[in-house]
Amino acid sequence: MRSQTKPNDKICPKCGNPIKSESGNNWKKPILFLVVLLFVLGGTYGIWQFMGSISERRGDIEITAELSEAVHRYDVVSNFHEGLSAVCKNQKWSYINSEGLACVRNEDYKWGFIDKKGELVIPCKYDYADDFSEGLACVGNEDDKFGFIDKKGELVIPCKYDYADDFSEGLARVRNDDFSEGLARVGNEDDKYGFIDKKGELVIPCKYDYADDFSEGLAVTLLNCGDDKILGFVDKKGNDTFTESDFAQLAKHEKQRQEEAKRAEEERLRQEEENRRKGKEIIISMSADVCFGKLCNYYCNIGEVPNRWDQIISKKLRVSEGKVVVFKYAEVNREGIGVDWVRIFVHGSNSRVYEALSCGEFPIMEGESFNTLIHTISMHNDGHIEAKFHFREIDKDFY
Repeated sequence: MRSQTKPNDKICPKCGNPIKSESGNNWKKPILFLVVLLFVLGGTYGIWQFMGSISERRGDIEITAELSEAVHRYDVVSNFHEGLSAVCKNQKWSYINSEGLACVRNEDYKWGFIDKKGELVIPCKYDYADDFSEGLACVGNEDDKFGFIDKKGELVIPCKYDYADDFSEGLARVRNDDFSEGLARVGNEDDKYGFIDKKGELVIPCKYDYADDFSEGLAVTLLNCGDDKILGFVDKKGNDTFTESDFAQLAKHEKQRQEEAKRAEEERLRQEEENRRKGKEIIISMSADVCFGKLCNYYCNIGEVPNRWDQIISKKLRVSEGKVVVFKYAEVNREGIGVDWVRIFVHGSNSRVYEALSCGEFPIMEGESFNTLIHTISMHNDGHIEAKFHFREIDKDFY
C-alpha cells in the first residue's frame, strides 16, 4: 500500500512512495547539534566548578609568576602548611603566602605568632612553638616542659609535659577523620606515652613505651621488654590489644631494669667515694727552652717565677682547710739540658725540702704551702726541658 502523498512530495519512480523534501528536515540537524554542544559545555562547566570547589576546600597553592619570583629570593624554602611556607635568607627566617597564624622567632630565640599580615599577634615569649593545629599550638617553656595555647595566646593546657605532639587534625594525616576527639600524644617523666584531650585531661594513661597518632580509631603502641618489642593498638577509650601476659613480661623487664639501675647507682657512689679517698689530682707543669746557654720561654701552669737564669720556680700553692695534699711522683724530660735539682719546698711551721725524683710519697698538711723547682747546670747547647709534678688533694679525714 502506498502512503498518502502531499502536493509538494516527490514520487519515487520505482516504488511509487513519496520522497520527503530535503528542505523540510534540514532544521533538525543544527538543533540536535546545539543540544549536544550545550550539554557538553554544561557538563564541562559543572566539572570545572566542582574541581574548583575541591581546590578551594583543599587550599591548593597555585604556581604563579609572583611565587616563582619570590622562591628565587631565598636560600631555603619549606613545605606549605595552612597556606604558609617558611623561608630563609642569610640565616634569617620569615614566611611567604601567610594564611592564619604562623610561629616566628625573634633575635632572643623566643617564639611567637604572626597573622597573615605579618603582625605579631602572640608575643615572642616561648622557648619552643609549633604551628597551630585544631585551634591549638604546642609551646614549650625554659624548663623544657610543653603545653598548648589557643589563638588568643592563652595557655589552655599548662606546660607540664616532658614531650607533647601536635593535635592531629589539620596535619598531613588528616586524611583520616578519626581525630574528631582531638587527641594528642604526650610523654611523662618515665618516657611513657598516653593521650590527653583538648581540656588537658589524661584520657589514656601514660603506660606505653611508644605511641603513634590515631588512625581509623586506633593508635599503634609498643611495650619495650628489652630485646622483645610487643606491638599493639589502643582505641580512644583506652582499650588495647595487650594481654595480662604482655604486661607481666613488661613488669618483669621493668624490675630487672630497676635492679640494674640500682646496681649502677651503687657503683657510681662507690666510685665517687673511692675518688674522694684518692682525692683530686693536682698537676704542676713546667717547661723552658735553652737559648744561648740560658733558660728562656719559661712556662708553668700556676705561674712561673724565674728568679735566676738557670732555675724555674712555681708559685706557692696553699693547702685548703680540711685537706691534705699528697705528693705522688715527678717526671722530667730534657733535651740537651743537664738537671742538678728537682725539688719540692714545703713552707710552714715545719719547713722542709724534698728531692722529687727520689723521695717517694709524702703529705703536705692543711695550712702549709708548697712550690716546685728545677735547677739546671751549665748548658752549652740549645735544648728543651719539661716536667710534671703529680699531687693528690684529699679530705683530711681520709688521710
